[in-house]
Amino acid sequence: MVKLFDDVAEPSSAAGTYAPVPRRALPVLLTAVLIFLSGLGGLAYFDQTNLTRHKEAEAADVRSKLTQLQSRLETSLGQRLFLSLGLEALARSQPDISTADFEHVARIMLVGQTGVRGLMLARNNTVGHVYPQESNRTSMGINLMNRPDQADAIREAVSKRKTIL
Repeated sequence: MVKLFDDVAEPSSAAGTYAPVPRRALPVLLTAVLIFLSGLGGLAYFDQTNLTRHKEAEAADVRSKLTQLQSRLETSLGQRLFLSLGLEALARSQPDISTADFEHVARIMLVGQTGVRGLMLARNNTVGHVYPQESNRTSMGINLMNRPDQADAIREAVSKRKTIL
């Protein structure tokens, strides 16, 4: 046993119990408890600060990924929009375009395009040109007004004289 003070209580001989802690030891114990609690408080503060910093870094990473996704989506939609505008310009400038010329232009238009399976050109609502022909041959000659999923869009395009996506 380490003796801190000269007046440390000795067990009483009668009951075998210790006397209360001397008054001089109380400030030392209180100081130790305060230092311990301060250390715990500091540790909790630094832990909370680190957690906040981590959450902010994660949020910045998510924002960055969303911005990249938005950019790719805008690029993809823009490419498809310009593709449809190019096809519309082709149809207006060459209303009697030959199959060979359509295939040539369509091949050029689809270079580097992803997500576009093919192009169709319809005159009087009937598909007359398709590219690529191998995978779209069955679409040739279809009257698009007879397709319920496309009839409303075709009516709107004809009435507004605009391309409808």
